[in-house]
Amino acid sequence: MSHKVTHIVYSLYHGGAEHIISTLLRCGDSASFTHSVLVLSSGGSLIEEIEKSGGHVLLLGKKKGFDPALPFRLASLIRKTAPDIIHLHNSSPGVWGTLASMISRTGIPLVKMEHRPWIPKDLPLFHRTLYRYLAKKSEKIITVSEDARSTFSSSFPSLESRLVTVLNGIDLTPYKELQPVEECRKWFGLPLNCPLIGSIGRLVPVKNHRILIEAFLAVKKRYPDAHLAILGQGPLEPSLRSYAASRGISESLSILPATLDVYKFLGALDVFVLPSRSEGLPLTLLEAMASALPVIASSVGGIPEVIEDEEDGFLTASGSSSEITEKIFRILEDPESAASMGVRGRDKIFRNFSEKRFIEQIESIYLEILKKRK
Repeated sequence: MSHKVTHIVYSLYHGGAEHIISTLLRCGDSASFTHSVLVLSSGGSLIEEIEKSGGHVLLLGKKKGFDPALPFRLASLIRKTAPDIIHLHNSSPGVWGTLASMISRTGIPLVKMEHRPWIPKDLPLFHRTLYRYLAKKSEKIITVSEDARSTFSSSFPSLESRLVTVLNGIDLTPYKELQPVEECRKWFGLPLNCPLIGSIGRLVPVKNHRILIEAFLAVKKRYPDAHLAILGQGPLEPSLRSYAASRGISESLSILPATLDVYKFLGALDVFVLPSRSEGLPLTLLEAMASALPVIASSVGGIPEVIEDEEDGFLTASGSSSEITEKIFRILEDPESAASMGVRGRDKIFRNFSEKRFIEQIESIYLEILKKRK
């Protein structure tokens, strides 16, 4: 018997929640589950991929800020599509989707997925105020790391029985064979013979790319031919380029648009750095480690649940450009040790962070909820 799952998400641009939906469609049990996606905003670059995988996508074109008509439009779509489960991704879809479910009066079970820790200051007052009440409407609240789970558990003890951690997983297929470095650099138009440091992430404040550029300035003094490449798009791109220009390193910085060929970008790098201020459990970190890269990442969110410091990666204090610089130097000055660290990291990801394990756990939660409803 096939069960219908409707996902509600803010957009379908490249991001953790969006890639998880894509993963469930591409690699899930298609005989047991079919998926549709209700997108609150007006689109995203992953729409084509999701539709190719058999998912039906509907765009709602939500207005910015408070949109009182939105839950009623969502409720109408819920009644028309009549899913067996509604899967809500992150805060805004969680609020609007839960309100819509209540308005629809269908009684369809809700699963809520939190891809980030609970940081109330980052949320609109409307969402913060309603969260405790609306979250109780979900049968399960899935967090992607134990750290994220603890932030919700401590803030909302009454939700404890609903919280469950499912660590993120990635498609390991592209990483089974490591890519030739020169070929990958040519693919992205990156310099061939230089130390290449890279990062992946949306160009938004929480990803903290400014601190990475600051660290790179110090790297340039010791390695004048070094190059920094950032894969991602977002509102901070002009200011990041302007800052690099003001420090005279425009020619040493490449900011590249998001792509599905992440494995090729990672194959071009010597060092991967994730300088985020906050994270759930970032897929880009898992992908970098699967590429056998030496990685440097802020010790925030679920990252320490993946990296054992000095063993299969380096952890740094969030916001410390000097620590990032020092770790980059250690990697570049001892490539043999760095390569061994990369191999240990790759082995860990292949053992513990496959998308197969992730999908099986999510689908088992669906089945557990559906069984209770019979």
